[in-house]
Amino acid sequence: MSKSASSAPRRDTLTLTGQDRRSLALDLLIAALLFGLAAYLRLDRLWLVQFKYDEAILADQALRLVEGRYLPLNGNPSGAGILNPPGFIYLITLPLLVRQSPLAVSAFLATLGTLAVPALYYLGRITFGRSTALTAGLLYAVNPWGAWFTRQIWEPDAVQLFAVAFAITLFRFVATGRGR
Repeated sequence: MSKSASSAPRRDTLTLTGQDRRSLALDLLIAALLFGLAAYLRLDRLWLVQFKYDEAILADQALRLVEGRYLPLNGNPSGAGILNPPGFIYLITLPLLVRQSPLAVSAFLATLGTLAVPALYYLGRITFGRSTALTAGLLYAVNPWGAWFTRQIWEPDAVQLFAVAFAITLFRFVATGRGR
């Protein structure tokens, strides 16, 4: 091996310059502030979340799964009468393993929705730049409907984080030609 080949910098390692470190630190600070704002708006006063028949059915199915009395093969029926898949029931069993309370499920779902805010900032940052990412993240963090629809025990309320994660993956795949 020649001396020049061994002294060349490795391209597979991540090295950050001072400018890159400051930019990364600023992005992390912005994402953390957006997360904190979104967490306050989504997790404050969780006891005010409505808990009616549909929420009770889903929570009961998940609780029976946790207790080992039931293995759901489908979810509750949609408005069109078609049965939803059981993935949401499996998802909400996670907080019920820790605390068997509908409030724990609402807190878990609100946390998933809160995590969607910095994920949206990241998506905006890699696609359009910091100012667009900050605008999108701030608007989504303070959006009352975004906060409202992360707190209830309902299938569509869990979609926010997964939709942003899918968009990030899709963008990375299209932009780089690979999924990583």
